[in-house]
Amino acid sequence: MTKLIIHAGLAKTGTTSLQSFLHRNKENLKNSCNLVYSGSFLHDVSAHHKLAMLVKSREATIIEDELLKLKKESDGYKYAVLSSEEICTLNLTQIELLLKTVKRYFDEIEVLFTIRPHFSLFVGSYKQQIREAFIHAGLSDFWLLARKHARFLHFENLHRQWTDIATPLNINIHFMCTETFKEQYNGNIIQNFLAYVNAEQKPSLGSEKKENVSLSSYQVSFLRNMRIHFDFLWHDNIEWDHRRFVYFCYQNISAPFAALGNIEDSEFVAGEILVAENCMNYFENDWSFVASLTENYFPSFDMVENWYASKLMSLNSKLSRCKDLSSEYFSNVTESKQLIEKLFYFYSDNPEIKNLGPSEQVELYRAKE
Repeated sequence: MTKLIIHAGLAKTGTTSLQSFLHRNKENLKNSCNLVYSGSFLHDVSAHHKLAMLVKSREATIIEDELLKLKKESDGYKYAVLSSEEICTLNLTQIELLLKTVKRYFDEIEVLFTIRPHFSLFVGSYKQQIREAFIHAGLSDFWLLARKHARFLHFENLHRQWTDIATPLNINIHFMCTETFKEQYNGNIIQNFLAYVNAEQKPSLGSEKKENVSLSSYQVSFLRNMRIHFDFLWHDNIEWDHRRFVYFCYQNISAPFAALGNIEDSEFVAGEILVAENCMNYFENDWSFVASLTENYFPSFDMVENWYASKLMSLNSKLSRCKDLSSEYFSNVTESKQLIEKLFYFYSDNPEIKNLGPSEQVELYRAKE
């Protein structure tokens, strides 16, 4: 009997790295781990975001067609895996639709959530929101909003919402930590996942690299300031699409912008320290609940306290090392700003670009420049 594992996120816990690894090694995993990483529901190169999209739009017929393909594809294997961090964003009605539908095709199902200490999740999410131009709020303002309203930060509520629906269907809900704890717990999401599926032969991980790596503090501050600047310039244009412009920029300024990843911004690091000092106490009960889920040998509350103490020491050390920009990095900042401004005016002067895909945008820009 094939067990279906639905890896539902959370985002910023190494999901992209895991998905890329499983997709790249899907043929090897069939033999070494008796595991099928499905071709059904793939939305981009390696993640099954299409599943969450179909559930949200209530496309029941398409979901069932894809599940039937998955059932045939995984017949004879021990595990079938679907992975998308978008699944954890489903509301109660959508969760019920998903679980009741998959239950018609698989008798044994587990929903797996990968999580990290709240501070890591929060800062990672903030940087991602800045990267994708959803926000330009400061770190402290985002903290005041997210700590109460961001569903991904409230593990106990997340667990309760899913178990209330899953338990009557005989579906198991599991949490797995992907942060590194020196005592007993390895933070490598790929190794932990392979251990989770009891892989007897583990594919080589030597060449694996992190995917969707977080921005440095200076890169965050740089993008935030540029976003504020361009919002002001474009305040009368209702066609302004922040995300498409940001992706357009990434494709054309990668070299000088990447160099900014080696710089730390003192104001941002000071904000991280403030959040870290508040985060442990604010989510104390939440992590205590998670630590009680002993079936996964979860990091204890004491281990998390030690992790926060170590994190604060590291952040304070980083703050003490923050210095003014050297001439080398200052030139990178200047070059990045000049390139982005050039791209901004090209974007505004060529409205047809907003209807093109990423590679087509680059081709148009290079053809006209």
